[in-house]
Amino acid sequence: MKPFLSLFLVLFTTILLMPTDAFACACCADPGFYKIGVQKPGRFEIDELKRLNFHNPRIYSNAGFPENIKGIDPISEDYVVSAAVSNNEWRFSIKGEDGKEGSLELNMPKTYVDFAVDTRNGEKGGAGSVVLYKEWRFKDKVKAGTGVLQNGLKGKAEYLLVLQGKGNACNSAEDFTHWRLEITGKNASYAFYGDLETNGSPKTAAETASNKKDLPEIQDEEEDTSVPDINPNLSGTEYAGCGCSGITLKESKKKGDKRLFYWSEFKQNPEEETVFINLNGKDTELKLLVKGERP
Repeated sequence: MKPFLSLFLVLFTTILLMPTDAFACACCADPGFYKIGVQKPGRFEIDELKRLNFHNPRIYSNAGFPENIKGIDPISEDYVVSAAVSNNEWRFSIKGEDGKEGSLELNMPKTYVDFAVDTRNGEKGGAGSVVLYKEWRFKDKVKAGTGVLQNGLKGKAEYLLVLQGKGNACNSAEDFTHWRLEITGKNASYAFYGDLETNGSPKTAAETASNKKDLPEIQDEEEDTSVPDINPNLSGTEYAGCGCSGITLKESKKKGDKRLFYWSEFKQNPEEETVFINLNGKDTELKLLVKGERP
């Protein structure tokens, strides 16, 4: 183990001495960051959308309420909502305080808008990244409707669903905390908005490390408890999240082998960031001694 540890320390020191650009965080966003793109919803996006729970729906109102709303009969002040998503459609169901219900079937668009921007409010995330304001925007035709929402769909109607939140340059369900659904058409003009919660949130290395019995095992040379590819959907005792990891040259030559000896996780709150090194078959968490801003 000593020769390996010496080699690792030399390698680790070399990495630290590299220029900053060569050791950048893949998910980090620099000040002034901006992106807007149109892309097809893939398997990752659909899987993340399925983890979202829609809560606390409210009907959007302004000075013209309720005369400015059409397509809902009757209108209620309080609602409960449920939503489900598949590869082909969204399905929203609402129930008013009077017990009357309605549903909407919304075609899943072929493309959606992925938007993120640094609002320059000074909010910092993990590894020196700025925190971005983010949106996913979905727009297409309303396929069908029932109940209190049915009358508004006589004639063509469209929807605009916007998921809103904050995070780094990588996307995950946890980033999105609010939603807004707008329906427009010949006989429809209304919008709902509310909150989002994430179902099945994955445990991160920081969270599992808080309980020693749940401390994830990276592996040593003798054990064969391989760690899969780093993936934001992993959970339990596996490492997951945005960070950096290392494997030995020996293990890297083994097809499909991912034996980690080093793992660091970047968090929006730098105080929660973690660094683990596998020493003598045990995961050892490094303690933070000094911190500072990236140059």
